[in-house]
Amino acid sequence: MNNIDTVICLHGFWSHGTGMYLIKRRLEREFGYRALLFSYPSVRGSLDENAAALSRFIRQQDIDRVHIVGHSLGGVLALRMLANEADALPGRIVCLGSPLAGSRAADFLHAQ
Repeated sequence: MNNIDTVICLHGFWSHGTGMYLIKRRLEREFGYRALLFSYPSVRGSLDENAAALSRFIRQQDIDRVHIVGHSLGGVLALRMLANEADALPGRIVCLGSPLAGSRAADFLHAQ
């Protein structure tokens, strides 16, 4: 197993993994983390499908602990993965602007 802490960076809705590149680079250069970008189909894929894909991605890494930084929907996705996976690796989750108590914009779009 790799002894360097790994951080997975998750993008938000209507975005792509490369949108988290600056955060990834800063985590690596300034804090010495091994940072990885995870990209998922935020518009097409369901939350549970994307959470399962995230879990598979994490299991494919050579790590014994993982931290997650999720922007917007990325934070919600990380929490869903933990809710669905009883044996998820230990670590921390940082949610940046995630709609953890709901979203009026999402409610509006859903009603259309």
